[in-house]
Amino acid sequence: MASLTDVANAPKTVPVNGLDVRVYGISFQGVALLMQRFPDIAKLLSGVKIEMTAQDLMKIAPQAMGAVIAAGCGEADDPDAEETASKLGVGPQLDLVDMIIRLTFPTGVRPFVQKLQDLGLFVQVEDQDQQAPGSQEQ
Repeated sequence: MASLTDVANAPKTVPVNGLDVRVYGISFQGVALLMQRFPDIAKLLSGVKIEMTAQDLMKIAPQAMGAVIAAGCGEADDPDAEETASKLGVGPQLDLVDMIIRLTFPTGVRPFVQKLQDLGLFVQVEDQDQQAPGSQEQ
């Protein structure tokens, strides 16, 4: 039988600019901190748009890309690592984020959100794309 240390956050590698970069799944605490820093991620996870791909993340919270990559590379809350990650080309960024999402949510984002909702730890928010009362289409 495996112990907790046997299954702890084992890294994968992602090739970036000819070098292999170690990538980890982001812990619950790390995800919570990212959601606090970047509310659009929380909206995404809450059900506004459940299917999270690297491309979705780029559309919804481009300012969070560096923070997500730094956290997934074991350098959470490191401004230098976030800035470096932000300066990578879009291809390497997407490759890194894709692996980070796969390691962070191995059964997918939808089951993760469902578990949070089942435990009463996450409340689904309304879709922000709905037009506010009294506003006019342009």
